[in-house]
Parts: sequence; structure tokens; C-alpha cells
Amino acid sequence: MSRSTRRITSAVGRGYTRSHAVLCILMIAICICCSAVQVAFAQGLAQYVTAVEDGVRAEFGGYAYQISGGSDAAVQALNRHVTQGDAIAVMRMRGAVASADGRLATSGDVTLMSGPSRYGRLIQGRQPQTERELSLSREACSQIGATIGDTIELRLDDMPSAGGKYTVTGVTVNPATLSDVSIVTVTEADNLSDAQMWLSDTAIADTGVLLNEASHGNIHVGREEGAVEEMKSSVLERVLPGNYLYALALGIAISLIYAIMFIALYTSGHCNGRRVEQALNACGFSAKQSRRIILRHAVLTTIVSIAVGIMVGACVMWLFHTWFGELFDQLWRWNIADALAGTCMAMVCLALGWALSVVALFRSRTEHVETLEGKTRAYRLCGIALCIVGLALLASYHLWVPAVQGKIGALMAAAGLMAVLMFVPYLRLTPIQQRVALRSRGYTVPLCVLVALVCSFASAISAENMLAATSTSNEGKFSVNNINARDVEYLQSTYPQAMADALVFFKPDDGALQIRVPDPTSFDCLADSDVMAMDCYYHDGDMAQDMVLFAQPGTEAGKLIGYAKPNLIDAQNQVGIIGVDVSDPNAEAEPIVFSMQVPVTGGNHVLRNDDDVMPGVVLDTSSPVLEQDGVEMSDSRLLILPTFGSLPDETKNAIRSDVIVRAGYALVVEDDSTERRQMESMAIGVAILVSLANLIIIAVCASAALSTQRQLRDDMWYLGASRWQLARLVTPLALPVGLGSMTASIMGWLASHPWIIQPEWTQSVTGWWWLMPSVVALVCCALLYGVASLPPRSSASHA
Repeated sequence: MSRSTRRITSAVGRGYTRSHAVLCILMIAICICCSAVQVAFAQGLAQYVTAVEDGVRAEFGGYAYQISGGSDAAVQALNRHVTQGDAIAVMRMRGAVASADGRLATSGDVTLMSGPSRYGRLIQGRQPQTERELSLSREACSQIGATIGDTIELRLDDMPSAGGKYTVTGVTVNPATLSDVSIVTVTEADNLSDAQMWLSDTAIADTGVLLNEASHGNIHVGREEGAVEEMKSSVLERVLPGNYLYALALGIAISLIYAIMFIALYTSGHCNGRRVEQALNACGFSAKQSRRIILRHAVLTTIVSIAVGIMVGACVMWLFHTWFGELFDQLWRWNIADALAGTCMAMVCLALGWALSVVALFRSRTEHVETLEGKTRAYRLCGIALCIVGLALLASYHLWVPAVQGKIGALMAAAGLMAVLMFVPYLRLTPIQQRVALRSRGYTVPLCVLVALVCSFASAISAENMLAATSTSNEGKFSVNNINARDVEYLQSTYPQAMADALVFFKPDDGALQIRVPDPTSFDCLADSDVMAMDCYYHDGDMAQDMVLFAQPGTEAGKLIGYAKPNLIDAQNQVGIIGVDVSDPNAEAEPIVFSMQVPVTGGNHVLRNDDDVMPGVVLDTSSPVLEQDGVEMSDSRLLILPTFGSLPDETKNAIRSDVIVRAGYALVVEDDSTERRQMESMAIGVAILVSLANLIIIAVCASAALSTQRQLRDDMWYLGASRWQLARLVTPLALPVGLGSMTASIMGWLASHPWIIQPEWTQSVTGWWWLMPSVVALVCCALLYGVASLPPRSSASHA
């Protein structure tokens, strides 16, 4: 390119930009705001989740493993590890601290440790290492006015011997909850002789008696990383449901905004891009060069604006991330990787918006009129064949074949139907409509078939996920298995109203003697045997034994005393109970120590849907079973909250957090599980994303169609055509898209709902989110009719 040519192109580009100064300023502002929002969103989301992860690590204890449960022999083995320095004994309770002069005091969670503490994130001083040293949370320090080196008084009603004077060595925070009031102390080992939890960096429960009891489920081990992942999953699905899908939806929406800006810049004004391009073409420039000259300055301006927006968003988060974190009661950390993620997101949106605008503006101008009826007939025949095969697969799915064939059939039928609808005769009633329909066939058919495919696919996925999410019980139960007695007491004191209806069951010590209740047939077999014979383990393919739990009369759990699973009750309304000696891990057969039958009240109707946590039978804590030799009660409990679903979200989240962090060794089962939330989020997120995709595809297709028809519409309006006649020009596009998308969605719904071959699924619901993509398509078609009926802006040139 010569110097004079470069001067001309630069002058034309600058002049075009100046002639659209207001629009360009608006573009700059929109680009800065959109990119800044994307960067702030990406960083805020990442830092919120990171703070939650840091909070779990801080409150888990800072060690790799939490260990709880076990028989007396196991407790002795764990205490030997404490003496050797391989483990730390821990007790947690409620207590209070008072300032040195006794004038200020506050209460909170107290953690007693036999060794060095790692609880919380240290922000000042050091962690307590030796006896009679203590660390306070930042909130506790502010409430009693304590500083590093002060001597304060610890008051414990449950353990007065561990109270007294302590020296403050450090100030900590819980990154996930800054308002926590917590006290962590290192105390004498004698005060922790009744500890029910131990912390360790090594897997100490893999040898000797600890390994034996862990293999039988009498010792429970929780891993820090497991607790972190569980809490992260809970936060993402409950506090931030569908966040990644919504981030993707935000990106698509911003990409569409960028595309609209480029299209508006090219088509707006009296001196629009098409006229400037025609003038440049007359001067010898090619079409590609002309477009590049017109939009080069706009693209460069947009890139610079987005770069400025990225820096603005990153700087705002860098300067104010601490303030934003405190709004959520968290401690946020600045991370450059989060800023890079937002930057990549903004640049991808710009590239996608540019690509969409190019397709919408220039793709249709390369099409040519095709009137070959043979090709049209071939399209129809292929579409009919696809419909027949697809509907056959879809029908066969509802009779006997796997679900995957139903989805394949729905996709094939939807694509074939759209191809057929694009060429039915009634869409081309006049020669003008015939010319318009065939002229645009090259790009409308693939795009419309794509609309049908995404509608069918999205409806199938959305309906299937919602169906699966509503197929499980959602009565709101929350159960924690193997939680120790002291943690149950903590929950009862911290959440008295929520725990008022809680069911607390006592578990026997399974370290040496396991108590089980088999079904009647298996019990008769085992009662005649001295060992657990393999022939008696199974009956009709099911496990022949279940657990025995105990409850105190007068409590909520006591109301279930005497109830058992219906399949375990014999004709005399009794259940059989056996005791199995599991103390020798090398024994070839496990001997049966005792067998007995106890009368029951009836089948358990309260917990019948909770197969994972429901006991085989509930007995009184004074039951004769506990009088058998070797039968002892353990410190482990089964906690069930039947009304958990009716609690406020803040209370539910707090209880989940406490259970996961304080009792990482326990097993949590919840009706409203994270898997259920994931399926619901997927159902809604897919529907929203595909609706946005439909909006973009139909907008591109409509823009191309209107661009192709521009000259024809001008001529028709000049010759006296009505607005209705102008609107009919888009019928070959709008009617197939609207009718085809709705039919495709219904096919996708049928492909996901096995209501014929599996009638039990009729109790579940698919919701209405699966209809959202087709509804958006119908709205777009209605808007297309409205836009097409408007008089051409260039009609004044014919006057």
C-alpha cells in the first residue's frame, strides 16, 4: 500500500469515527463498564470461594486428619500417639474470657489442645505452643481490649480445671467468618483425658487396634481436603447456585452487546458504512479493504477501551478487595490469577461479538438466487426421512430401548422437521416470496436447523435434570452419622431452636463386638451357627443385617423406641439380634457371641425413606441387649434433624459449616443435597444459555435476511405495498423458526420423560424451564415480524 493510499484510508477511518462521535463515546463507555464488570465478577467469585476454603482449613485445625470414635483400647492407643507427639488431643466447648482487670468479658467457642495450635489464620503474634498459652480471634480481642502478651482469665463451666490464667500469644481470624468469637488454648494433658477427637498430620489409624476398628467403622477419620471440597461444593450449589453457568450467560450477553454496537456503528447515520463502502469501491478498493478501513478505528478504540476497563476492574478489586470481603464478613486475598481469568473472559467476549457482527453484516451479501426445484425437493426428502427415523427412535424409547436412543431420535426429528418446514409450499405463495425464500436458503436453513437442534437438546437436558432432582425425597431431613457426643452438645447449645426436634441416637461400641439385626430368615440361619456363615449373610440378594441404635426415653428419638424396619420383623412381631466378635482381624470366621429376640412395636414410618441412615431397630438405653457381655455404649451418635428444610437459610448454612468443619470425620446425608442442587442449577442454566444462543442465532439470521431484502423492500414500499405485505417477506423464516422450535422442545421433553415405561417417575416433575428456549424463539419471531413491517428508512430517496 502506497503512502498516499495509507493517508486516504486513515483519513476515511478518522472521518467516519468523527461523524459517529456520540456513538463512539457510548461504545467506549459500554466497553469500559462491561470489561470492568467481568473482571470484578470473576475476581469476586474466586475470592469468595477461596475465603470459604481458607476458613475450612483454619477451623479444621490445620492438621491433615481428624480422628474420632473408638473403643477404650483405641482411645488408649490414640493417647499414646499424643504422648509420642504424633497426635494432638482436642476438646471443644463453650466458654468465656475476661480481661486482666475483669471489667470486660465475652463468650465464644473454646478449643482445648494438648499441643501446638494451628487453628485460624494468624494475623498478629504467634500461635500458642506450650501450656497456658492462648490465641484469640480478632473479634474477641476487640470485645475485651486484649493485646499480645496480656494475661487473661478463661472460664469454663464444663471443665473448671482447664480454666484460669492464660497468656495471649496471637490474634487469628476465620477467613470465612470474620465475626467469629473463638479462643484456642494449649492446656495440660490431664484436662484432655476424656477427649473425643484427635488431630494428626499422619495416618495413625492404619496399624494395630486402630486399623482394625477403622475397618469396622468404629473409628472415623476425616481429611482436611475432603472437608474443603465438601464445603466448597456446598457453597457453590447453595450460596452461589449455577455461578459458572451464569458467568457464561453474562459473557454471551456482553458478546451480544458488542455485536450490536458494531452493527449499529456500521448501519447508523446518513453516512453509514454501506455508502462509504460503495464510495471506496468506486475508488478502486476491494470490498474487504473497504470494510477494514471503515471499522479499523472502531475496533482499535474498542480494544483500548476494554483494556482500560480491565485495568479499572483489576485496580478497584486490588484497592478495595479487603472492603468488599468485609461486606461478606470474609477476609479476601488479592490474586493476580483471578484478574487474568477476568481478562481472558473479556477478550473472548470481544472476539465473539466481532465475529457475530461480521456474520450479520457481510455474510448475506455473498448469497445468490437459486431456483433449482430439484435441490428444494432433495431438502424436503432428506428432512422427511430424518423425521421418520427420529420419530421411530423416539417412539421405541418409550417402549423398550435405552434413553440415549430417545435423545438421538429427538435431535434427528427436530432437524428434519425444521428442514421440511423451511420448504413447505405455503411459505412461498407469491413469486416475490418464492424469490426471497430461495435467495436466503443458503444461510437460513443451516441456522434454523441449528435452532431446532439446540432447542431439542436443551429441553431434553433441562427436563431430565429437573426430573432427576425432583425424584428424590425433599422432606428436608438432615442427618449426621458418627458425630461424637461433645459435638452434639455443642450444636444443641449453639442452635437450641433448630435442635429442639432433633433425633439423637446412641451407637454401641463396635470395636470388639458388633451388634446387628438380620432379617428373620437370616437370623434363624445364624442362630443355629457358631460363626457368621457366608450362606447366612445374604438373603434374596440383599444384606441380611442392619444396625441397632439406642435412644433415651422422653426425648424426640425416644418416641421411636421399639420401631424397626418392616422387613426385619418376624411373624411374632419380634426382631432377632446377634453379637459378632470382630476383635481378631486374622480370624477365618467371625464367631457369634450371643443371639436373642426382642419384641418391637411396629415398622418405622418416621424415617422409612432414609435408607442410608435409618437404623434396623431402635431400643431403650436400658434394653437387655446392653446387659450382654462385651456390649458397651460408644461416644458416637446418629443425629437427625427432620425439620431441617424449614429452617432459615442462614441457620442451615451455619449448621452445615459447623458439622463439616468441627466433625469432618462424620458422614452427612441430606435430602436437599448438593447433587440435587447441581441438577436443578444445570436444568435452569442450560435453559438460560440455550435461550441466549437462540437469541443470537435468530438475530444473526434475521439481520442477514433483512439485509438481503433491503432493495426489494424499498421497491415494494415505493410501489405502494402495505406494512403487512412487507412483514410477509419474513414468513419463510419466522414461521418455521417459531413452529419448529416449539415442536423441537416438545420432542426433547418426550426424550427425557419415561412416563410410559417407568410410571413411577410420574411423581417427579420436569418443571417448565425446558420451554424457555422455544418461548424465546417465538418472541424473537414476533419481534422480527414487527421490525419487518416498518417502512424502509431509505424510502425517502424514491420520493
